[in-house]
Amino acid sequence: MAFSAPFSAPQMDWETNDPILAFGKFKQKCELMFKSILKDAEGEEQVSYILLWVGEQGLDIYNSWTFEDAKDQKDPANILDRFMEHLEPRTNHRSHRYTLQGMRQDQGESIDNFIAKIKNIAAKCKFNGNEEIEDSLLDQLIWGTNDPEVQKSLIGRDEKLTLNTAIDIARSYEATKRQMNSLSNQNKGNPQRIDNITRKKLNADNKNHNNIIQCRNCGKTHKLPHKGNCPAHGTTCRNCGKLNHRQLVCKSPKSQHRSKSPYRKNKKSINSLEKQNETDPYADIPTIGTIEINSVKKYY
Repeated sequence: MAFSAPFSAPQMDWETNDPILAFGKFKQKCELMFKSILKDAEGEEQVSYILLWVGEQGLDIYNSWTFEDAKDQKDPANILDRFMEHLEPRTNHRSHRYTLQGMRQDQGESIDNFIAKIKNIAAKCKFNGNEEIEDSLLDQLIWGTNDPEVQKSLIGRDEKLTLNTAIDIARSYEATKRQMNSLSNQNKGNPQRIDNITRKKLNADNKNHNNIIQCRNCGKTHKLPHKGNCPAHGTTCRNCGKLNHRQLVCKSPKSQHRSKSPYRKNKKSINSLEKQNETDPYADIPTIGTIEINSVKKYY
């Protein structure tokens, strides 16, 4: 038979740890093929496809069977059911319930895959109705998840928590963890970015927690920034006349720029006192305002 489009034929994995689950998926894929691409194939031809896809081990199992009715040998549904009966041990529902209680999510296994596994086992446990099935699955999701954060979140919910809501919560945590791992891998490939982030964080911490300094402008200790905290900010130095520092910490020599100080504009310098006018009745009384005396030669 010619196919109009390429396709991937079903393959049975006999090496898996859970051959019953693997064959269930194999059976489902076979049925889908016969409903779509191979919809024109009839019973005996469908059986041939199954035996080709089931592999060497499956073919050996088929060859070990005997058929009382030749029609059963040509019935694809019967062949698939015989394989399932061969794989599935004849156990009662209590053993399946015991298996269900011991199921745990494997490391790296998705939450959807884990839910599918426990649902497959729960279907064999003969629970009374959907309510009991969902309640058992919800319990197993809580105790079987490998994520402590999911477990903590689900345990903290009230009794109205449903299985679908619990699955959505677990998926949300799973997606968040996947995104965080992706960001972590990106950062590992960009160490310069990590250094920049670390440096910014350290600078922020230093600014917030170690921002008290010994100020070189006022000589006191205070917080940063200088504006609003330093008492010398906006003031003029009496020694050099420059802004934003005090005379006490000024680094300019004291003899330098003295004539520029604004505090000296109204002072008068007297280098000598000359003889007062003798006709002045107050000639003997020297009168001095605000003065700075560098030297005095003689008083009369």
